[in-house]
Amino acid sequence: MTRVSDLGQSEGLNRKLNALLMRAHKRAESDRDSLLQDTFVPVYPMNVLLENAESQILYGRRGTGKTHSLKHLGSIKESAGHIAIFADLRTAGSSTDIYNDPNLSLAPRATALLVDVIEIIHNGIYELLFAGDARLSEDTERVATALDALFAASARIEVIGEVESETADNTEDEHSRDKQTSTSLSSSGVSIGAKDTHRLRTRRATSNRRLARGSERYHIIFGDLSRAVRDVLDVVAPAQIWLLLDEWSSIPLELQPFLADMLRRNMFTARGFVVKIGAIERRSNFAITGSSGDYIGIELGADTSASLDIDKYLFFDNERTAVEDFFRDVLYKHVTALLLEMNRKFAIPRDRFIGLAFADSVAFARLVSASEGVPRDALNLAGLAASVAGNKAISQSNVYAAARTFFRTDKERKLTPQAAELLNHIIDRCVEGSNRVVALDVSGQANTAVVEELYDQRMLHRRAQGVAIDPSKFSQKFDIYTVDFGAFVDLIAKGDIRAVDDGLHRLGLVGGTGDVRIQSAWFVRVSWRDRWR
Repeated sequence: MTRVSDLGQSEGLNRKLNALLMRAHKRAESDRDSLLQDTFVPVYPMNVLLENAESQILYGRRGTGKTHSLKHLGSIKESAGHIAIFADLRTAGSSTDIYNDPNLSLAPRATALLVDVIEIIHNGIYELLFAGDARLSEDTERVATALDALFAASARIEVIGEVESETADNTEDEHSRDKQTSTSLSSSGVSIGAKDTHRLRTRRATSNRRLARGSERYHIIFGDLSRAVRDVLDVVAPAQIWLLLDEWSSIPLELQPFLADMLRRNMFTARGFVVKIGAIERRSNFAITGSSGDYIGIELGADTSASLDIDKYLFFDNERTAVEDFFRDVLYKHVTALLLEMNRKFAIPRDRFIGLAFADSVAFARLVSASEGVPRDALNLAGLAASVAGNKAISQSNVYAAARTFFRTDKERKLTPQAAELLNHIIDRCVEGSNRVVALDVSGQANTAVVEELYDQRMLHRRAQGVAIDPSKFSQKFDIYTVDFGAFVDLIAKGDIRAVDDGLHRLGLVGGTGDVRIQSAWFVRVSWRDRWR
């Protein structure tokens, strides 16, 4: 067991801690399963709700921990004797390019996607069978037969679409008439006559072309897929099949409802089959609704259990102590995991870790604020702050330097010119109003593409949805955001503004959305015309 003194507390403990923070693993998809388990920190009560045996959507922006949560869930279910199949939809199948090919019509692109997902399920179970998994070893022939039927059913999946129809009628008539007389002269005599030719030809051609255009209508032929899925469930019982689909939002929006429809019709209805989907909310399209109320896809909340959103559990003002404890555990577990890789055990008690790694509690609190509830950002910021701190404990000024660098190099540079312009406009209004809490009108501002970009790039952080600010205009709803902490670091460092409590918990917004009446004076109201729509 390595003690604190063994790490060189008097001569280099902080240097070693900082080196470990700089090396911390930041992407769950590239880490081995054992490391994922060692570094996983549960988000209560979200992790409990995620474990229920009902199909469900897990929302969260990039870096919030969707992949880590799904992989950890898979490990839990495997330990319980179930079959967990994790699929990164960015790399699904061998025909990924087909999905994004604009030269192809929608039907073949959607069909290829559905077939690829069925093959993921088939291959996942087949690999277990080939490896001699005890859950499948009692009747391998029966399992193989069911898997063969599932593979055969995938060949009969087809998405059919009809966009326009054309019919053509062609009619052609021809009439002719000849009349002739003749005159001739010969040696035997004279024969007088006349030859005259008259020809009358009439030709008539008629072509009728009818082209009918209308809205696109698609339907999906699944054939024996449902039966094949149930046969597979029968042969693996009592084990359940948990299909964990990550990076849903990487699929083109127009294809997503077709995959959702296949899951609903063939997996959601099969007893013992559970589907969990990791998605980015504003880049997801789960259904196409028809004019008569019919739909292709998933009706959220009706076909699925209630969706979960990681962002709602991890923003700083939700519950200060609980969120700080969460991020302390994230840093501590990553440092511990690295020491285990080095065959060294970390004897520093968890409750002493922050006191040793940071100069004071304020420095750590600022790092949590700057992370805006995104675990990957917290790891990046801790690594950057540690590199600035060198041989010393991480100070508040180190955190500010890290936040400034991270904001400028990793976030701001990714923005389109239009999004950057709007962000600067919002920042100016926030400085004028001495508050980084912003209210955006749901109908005309919050749902615009440029605001969605700022949210996806973690420049704006949504804290509440559908809030009624003015009691006299209750139907007018606002989404509440905070502007990224990094946008104000330079002003804080110069002393022009102070970092203070945003006061969201005083507004009744803690963990809340919906019809919350609050005073508009607490918010910066940002107005614009059509410029950023």
